[in-house]
Amino acid sequence: ADIQGKTLYLGSKRYIEQNGIPLSARVKENLSSLQTQGKASVLIADKSRCIGLIALSDVLRPEAKAMAERLCAMHTDVVLLTGDNQKTADHLAAQAGIRTVKAELLPEDKVDCIRKLQAEGHSVCMIGDGVNDAPALKTAQVGAAMGAMGSDIAVEAADIALMGDDLSRIPYLKRLSDATAFTIRLSITLSMCI
Repeated sequence: ADIQGKTLYLGSKRYIEQNGIPLSARVKENLSSLQTQGKASVLIADKSRCIGLIALSDVLRPEAKAMAERLCAMHTDVVLLTGDNQKTADHLAAQAGIRTVKAELLPEDKVDCIRKLQAEGHSVCMIGDGVNDAPALKTAQVGAAMGAMGSDIAVEAADIALMGDDLSRIPYLKRLSDATAFTIRLSITLSMCI
């Protein structure tokens, strides 16, 4: 942005470094400390140095841990795909009981992760709510958007729009879809036998 004749850069550590702005040891130390605490960081820099740091903290939904545990009990792998840095993602995943984490992903990287899982023979259900999730929601076999809090683009890209933002409904959705698929297979098998 150009503010009062001064060019300022606002973004991630990668973005600041891509613009050729060096980060001091003090800034790197503060970044590392904040990331260990599970905070996302936004750097502010002018053309020569970092002049500020904003720390943002995601709040883990209270039902996230129980949801992940119930899905794991149903023999379903839970993978966290996020644009956050690795330390922040690991911190939140540990709180939620999620073992597989892919961090620092751009929207196209999320799509690549989903395609890789599909190539390995997995059926993928992507759950997201943001603009950055829309391509991944479209790529997955099933895309579910958190409708109440999701962006319009995410809701449009998804196959399913959950009208609430209650994550505890996800295991129910999985059980319902498994039961529906079983009924369809059973009906086809019985009709073939008859």
